[in-house]
This record gives sequence, C-alpha cells and structure tokens, in this order.
Amino acid sequence: MINFLLIHQLKIDFSKSPHYKKLVHELKNSISTVIKVDNQAHKQKNLREIWNLGRKIYLTRERFPYGQKEAMVIALAQDIKANRTDLFQISNFYSSFEKGLPKLYNGEFLTWTHYRLSLAVKNQKERLFYLKYAAKEGLATRYFERAIKADLYQIEQLADSDHPNGLLPLNYSITYTFKSKILQYKDGDTHRFDSDKGFYSRQEYDGRLRGINCSELHGPNPESALESLNFSKKVLSPCPWVLNTTYKPDSFGRVIVDVRYHPVYEDVNKVYYEGYFLNQQLLDLGLAKLAPFKI
Repeated sequence: MINFLLIHQLKIDFSKSPHYKKLVHELKNSISTVIKVDNQAHKQKNLREIWNLGRKIYLTRERFPYGQKEAMVIALAQDIKANRTDLFQISNFYSSFEKGLPKLYNGEFLTWTHYRLSLAVKNQKERLFYLKYAAKEGLATRYFERAIKADLYQIEQLADSDHPNGLLPLNYSITYTFKSKILQYKDGDTHRFDSDKGFYSRQEYDGRLRGINCSELHGPNPESALESLNFSKKVLSPCPWVLNTTYKPDSFGRVIVDVRYHPVYEDVNKVYYEGYFLNQQLLDLGLAKLAPFKI
C-alpha cells in the first residue's frame, strides 16, 4: 500500500487534474452520508449510490499511471476527509460488479456491510455464492462473516461429494449428543472439548473422531496431519459451539465422538439434522482413512 510519505516523495499534485478536482467536489459532501446509511429500509437505494460513487472513484483512478492509482485514492481521502479504507472498498465494489449489482434470491438486496465483507473473497464465483446464500437465508452480517471465515463455499462442495473414500454410518440417537466448545485442537482427529451435559453440569474431555484415522503430527506424515488439523480449525473456529455425539472411551481414555457443526445455524436441531459432519469431511478430503468402529 502506498503511504503518505511516498506521495510526498513522488511530488504528485492530483489537484492539477480536472477529473480529480471534479471528483473531490462531487464526493466531499456525500461520501460520509452514503456509507453510514446501512439499514434494511434503504439498502437498495444506498447500494446504488455507493456503486455510483465507486464508479466515479474507479474511473478517475484509471486515468492515472499504474504507480499513481493507489496514491490518488489516498490523496482523495485526505482532500475529502474520508477514511481511505472506505474509498478503496467502494472502488473495489464497483470494479467487482461493473455490470451492476448481481441478481440474488427472489430479488433480495443485501446491505453495504454484506458487500463490503464479501470483498475479502477474491474469487468472483465464490463471492457470488456467499451473497446469494446470505440473501436466501436472510443472514445478518455477523452470520455472513462467520460463513466466509469458515469457508462455507468449500464446505458446500464437500456436501455434494459422492464420498470416494468411504461413507461413515451416522447415528441419529440424540440422547448422547451435547453442545460443546472446543478448548484445544490437538491433532487431526483429536480435540479437547467442554460439553454441556445439562442440569448445570459440564465435562471436559479429549474427543477422538469416530471411524477415521488422521496422520499424527509427530508421525511419518506430518504435512497431512497439519493439513487435517488446519481444516478442522478453519471450519470449526467461527462456530460458537459444535454438537458432539459421544460413544464409549477408547483404550487411551479419549471419548469417541461424531462432530456436527454449522457456521451459521444456531438452532440445535438444525445443526444436528442439516449441519456438516466433520468426520466424513476429513474422509472425503483424503485427510483421513476409514478405521473400523461399531456403533
């Protein structure tokens, strides 16, 4: 990112450009008002105003040589007393959707905050997936951000897998299923959990994922072990809790578990019946191998 010192060193005087002067005049009294209006009632109008502002910034920026484009936006932020991050995001918003705002679920419109968060997703196909998903599910921005952090796009691709590495049988007995927090990610198939057992009772334990074996961090294939561990961290960290279906302990005293989760859903039954099955996902990705275990 070009900083203020570099602008000074380059001795760039953007005010000599009539296009830049026109942009400063047009944005000076409108930019702060537009980006602060981010509510449901005015979201369609607000998005179009932001898109138009982004178009003006982007087209003016493109008039300058490559090395001066970012410097122009920073200078603009100074001249109109705006946050430069906002200006970069507005400009990137337009360049990501030059042909106009995408058509979402049932003509729904999201807020500027949704679109701003979506800019962190570099792939346009994935970005559109998140926006359409948010419109369909009616996601508030905090759930939307959680979905992006968990890489829900990849998770959904796995959900459509034909399970080339085998299929784990699911146990739909909710009797021994508990909301759990993850205290420590220990290995690809072993984590430390804190489960709510009900009646103000909690239990901490090491949980070993049922039916699979991942490589060990200190074993002959540490790269695969680290990949399975990182996948679990990525998809589970955004979740406030997971659902553990527990079985008898193994020979090392670890409780055998099935882990279900969803980065967006917070209803226990929805997570249980419609959430994602971590054990199976690791198997589908080739990060684990089937290990016999009788339910």
